Parts: sequence; C-alpha cells; structure tokens
Amino acid sequence: MAGLWAVNRKIKNPQSKNHSLSSATIITTASNADVSSVHDRMPALMLNKADNIDRLLEQLRPCSTGVLQLRRVSTRVNSPANEDAEVLDPVE
Repeated sequence: MAGLWAVNRKIKNPQSKNHSLSSATIITTASNADVSSVHDRMPALMLNKADNIDRLLEQLRPCSTGVLQLRRVSTRVNSPANEDAEVLDPVE
C-alpha cells in the first residue's frame, strides 16, 4: 500500500529531551469495482516498482478489478485493542 511516514523530532516533552513523534498515513484513491460495494475509497496499491516520480504518480489510482479478494470479517477489526490474527477470520 502507498503511504507516508515521518518522524517529528521537535516535540517538546518535559520528561525527555529527545522525544519524537512518529506518524504514518495510508494514501487512498477511488475504489475499484471489487471494493465499491464496501466503500468509496481504497488504499492505493503499489503493484509495480516505480523508478521515477512520474511512474509513481501513475500508480496512485485504483488497482485493476480482480486483483483483490474480499471477505467479511468481524467488526473486532475496527479496534486497535484487538491485535490477534483472529480479527481477519472470515465470518458469515
């Protein structure tokens, strides 16, 4: 998935002189036919190696239909407190 990651070392914390804040985000694009019944956006999937910025920008679009496999999972996946693999088990 395409994303951005940054570390801000300018965070002031009275308990630590070297405090930093790491942050990350997933880049999204419009959903393709596989995902549109679930949501209007989806992660931009980087399926090919980008060797320059123009090539990279070309990939920030919905991936081809048929690349993804959808399955219904428990709503437990919505909470970061649930970090076990079972959150991805299919449900009826």
